[in-house]
Amino acid sequence: MIAGGQRPVLPEFAESATKRFRVHYTRVGADAVPASDDDVNGIPDFVESCLAALELAWTTYTTIGYVAPPNDGEAGGSSAIDVYLHDLSKAGSGGTGWYGNTVPEQRVASGPPERYTAWMEFDNDFSADDRNLNGNPVYATIGIDALKVTCAHELHHVFQIGSYGTNYVQTMLYEFSSTWMEQRLFPEIPDWVSYSSNLFKLPAAYPFSSYSGSNGYAWGFYGNILHAHGGDGLLLNTWERIGANEPPFTALVHGTQDVGKDFSAVFCQELGTFYHTASRDNVNDGLRFGSRLPEIMLTADQRAVAPSELATGTLRAFEVKAYRFAIPSSVTDELVSTAIIVTWPDQLALQRAVQDERIPYSLTLTSTPLPTDIPIGGTHWAVRVQPPELCVWVDGQLNQRIGAPYPQPVHLKTSRTVYVPTPTAQHMDNVDVRLLTMEYVVKQRSTITVQLDANRLVIPLQLESTVGPGMYLVECRHNGITTLTKLVVRE
Repeated sequence: MIAGGQRPVLPEFAESATKRFRVHYTRVGADAVPASDDDVNGIPDFVESCLAALELAWTTYTTIGYVAPPNDGEAGGSSAIDVYLHDLSKAGSGGTGWYGNTVPEQRVASGPPERYTAWMEFDNDFSADDRNLNGNPVYATIGIDALKVTCAHELHHVFQIGSYGTNYVQTMLYEFSSTWMEQRLFPEIPDWVSYSSNLFKLPAAYPFSSYSGSNGYAWGFYGNILHAHGGDGLLLNTWERIGANEPPFTALVHGTQDVGKDFSAVFCQELGTFYHTASRDNVNDGLRFGSRLPEIMLTADQRAVAPSELATGTLRAFEVKAYRFAIPSSVTDELVSTAIIVTWPDQLALQRAVQDERIPYSLTLTSTPLPTDIPIGGTHWAVRVQPPELCVWVDGQLNQRIGAPYPQPVHLKTSRTVYVPTPTAQHMDNVDVRLLTMEYVVKQRSTITVQLDANRLVIPLQLESTVGPGMYLVECRHNGITTLTKLVVRE
């Protein structure tokens, strides 16, 4: 992140061999770094890891083509870029804690845009035991891994504000780029998942076009997709245009064109990525750790009844909404699970400084389609989209009936949800469910609506807090038919 601050006073420092970086630290008190020094050279391993990650990031950025940022003269005791390691677990106005922070200091160009030297501060240990002022854990990633991604993230801010300038309105692309650089340098560390999960849990709160810095964290994963289409040059061109005083979103549109691509076309082409997370993760879409992201929140999840179903709403530029409908198959008695992802890919709206600009839209699922409608495979139905400039991704799959509950066994430390098979019920039917011990003692009972997990017809049974480890039977009753399946529950 980029925010103001005062340089901390710390008693020790170490410099990288190139003298590009000086890391300030202490071995005592609340700000102490971890004491281990495996090579017995007098410098804590944590400090050496910090210097190594910074040098790797510097080499990567300059090799890509980013212009090196200016040095700060003798501020901090030398011309090196300074990093201060101290406790940030309760930092910020709300005391929620920071991984790190980049502080603009001396103005080196009045712009526009203005450019500054900067120093950085990182947490001193990224401990799993760190708690913020609310008493909550601070770091989704801990230890050296957290340190590495923080080095990548914050140093990219130093390049941004030192070489390309500051834009205090459209800060989204500042955090977007720096969060992507964490993945560019350290793809094996999925710290970004904790931010991007917010987008999938509540997509309406995170349209790509939102200017806020927090939106950049949520969308950081999307740098992976842009990189697949335009390489490092796409965002490099974007930052060069920002440095020439183009607003960041305009620079992104033009930077994409510079590599022979169209931002709207790329966004529309990749809409399916938003549906392929969690258990639906598609390893071929290039999104590493997609299985750790939650499934996107559905605006509607219902059974379609002839002759048509209508979904309406409003969309902001590059906002993503997801729907799912169960539609009669044209070849079997089962239903077709149809996922629909919709967005408004208007590049002019993306560039306009109107943050809540919206357009109304409608999706009509119809059993009497027109030739211009989007057909749904395995059915006689289609999707009609208004206005036609919207992008829509449609995927229809025949509903699948599972043979046994999953996960099997259920691990209570991971989840209390088990998905139970239904041999007769269809999507949105209600089923009476009882959880029994092996001695047929009732542990819980409820009426549950059949849902779709991707295209799997399931009964989502939530195990109550009184259910502990053991062997159970799940009894389901629907339309006079009773089934029993065995379930293993572990701690």
